[in-house]
Amino acid sequence: MPKGGKKSGGRCGRLLHPNTSDFTVFEFADVAKTTKSTCRTKKGTLTSWMAGGGSSICTDMLNWYDRELSDFDDSDTEVGSQLQEEGDQENKLSRRKTNTRRRCVRTECEDMGCVYPLDLWHVLAQHILPEDVRVFAGICRGSYLVVQTANFWHSLYKRFYMPSTTLNDSLLPYNMRKVHGLRARVIRTLFHVYAPFRTRVQTTDPFKRSPDTLEGARCLIMWHRHEKDLWHFYFKFRTNCQCRTAHCCRRHHDSDEEYADWNIETHPADVHYNAEEHCCVVCVVTQNYMHVPPSVMGQVLQSASVSVSHAMRYHKLKLLFTSEFLRSTKDAVTAGCTVIMDPVLNVHLLHWWHPRYPCALS
Repeated sequence: MPKGGKKSGGRCGRLLHPNTSDFTVFEFADVAKTTKSTCRTKKGTLTSWMAGGGSSICTDMLNWYDRELSDFDDSDTEVGSQLQEEGDQENKLSRRKTNTRRRCVRTECEDMGCVYPLDLWHVLAQHILPEDVRVFAGICRGSYLVVQTANFWHSLYKRFYMPSTTLNDSLLPYNMRKVHGLRARVIRTLFHVYAPFRTRVQTTDPFKRSPDTLEGARCLIMWHRHEKDLWHFYFKFRTNCQCRTAHCCRRHHDSDEEYADWNIETHPADVHYNAEEHCCVVCVVTQNYMHVPPSVMGQVLQSASVSVSHAMRYHKLKLLFTSEFLRSTKDAVTAGCTVIMDPVLNVHLLHWWHPRYPCALS
């Protein structure tokens, strides 16, 4: 600190024009006596330097947060916007070029491919196994069209049909002459006679599939049957379409109404028609008869759970039905109908292709 509180005549930085020379050593280290004139720039020099553009240099030397709004030029933003527009145009041109290249590659690949006649795919279809039908249909358009024909399903039935197997009347050869609904009948027959498919459904494991997979399905009909000192209760459900779209559900509903009174004179034969599609039957086996209210028919399965019974020897099945599927469990309990079946020996889920599916009562 300077003595006496006076301002020190320290060496102050000079505002020099870039064209001027730098400070010499004699002005600092070897100077004999420091005067105020050596550390202060004259007014004339400062004025001429400011007129020569020194203010712009000072402004450029400042940081962006020390500048004023007037120091920023609008030309910078205009140049930036122009550069951005030029970049967008270049990106569009590059995208167009890549699209044209892809189109050229696709056309070249299409030109290089071979389109075989449908007769070849008909011959190959005679050697396709039932589990490979889906893969065969996805090869090309020709193989897909062959799978859609009635001739393909007729040949598949003739190759694997065994007269020694006891089948339902609708699955016998004389009923296979009908084209309407042929695909569904052939698939059901394969689960009776084809060994790989038969092993899938022939299982003795109890409670292999839980009925909670049918939550949200609507109960169409309910009935019971007594055989061999056991009671079998059946609940037939229809699940939603796999695509989960209103268009598909509406189309499926229209097809059911259309084929309700089907006649060959008014409607053409449909190979893929299946009245039991998206349907599943829950078979509950009990020792004693249990009262199930008939009001569950037409309602939606809100929840289903299987737990241990009170005696710890069997299982207990609890089904909750509501008029419509509700997100809140509390509202469903208060407004729904609860069916409790205890004790339960076994629960089976039978799809429309299962050999034990009761299609005669549908």
